[in-house]
Amino acid sequence: GTYYSQTTKHQWKESVQLVYSHSSTPMILLDKGGFSNEQSLRYYAPSPPRLVKLSWSEEGRDFEKLGEEELSAVLNDAPEFWLILSRNPRTQDYFLQLLDEQYTRDLSQEFYEVRVYHYTNENFK
Repeated sequence: GTYYSQTTKHQWKESVQLVYSHSSTPMILLDKGGFSNEQSLRYYAPSPPRLVKLSWSEEGRDFEKLGEEELSAVLNDAPEFWLILSRNPRTQDYFLQLLDEQYTRDLSQEFYEVRVYHYTNENFK
């Protein structure tokens, strides 16, 4: 009975629905964790998001992540933004902690294997 009552599929549909219920063209910071995360996000999005990849590793190349200064430059033009974390053991909560120090988190929700956070940029002018 437990097998059928508990989900084992990453809840991307529910995560994306939450984001789009608050923003029609959201800025989403995605800690990539693999190609399937980006593909799932785009599949369930009713319109293309403004997507910022926080980390990436393509075709066997070295793992890379967006630096603090680069991220701050991107967020200077954003009154609000979303952070989505799913399956990225290399960065874990690095970006969550970084954003919590500099921006105001006003919404967070955890789904199966997907965590969603909304931030407002009080420095935006």
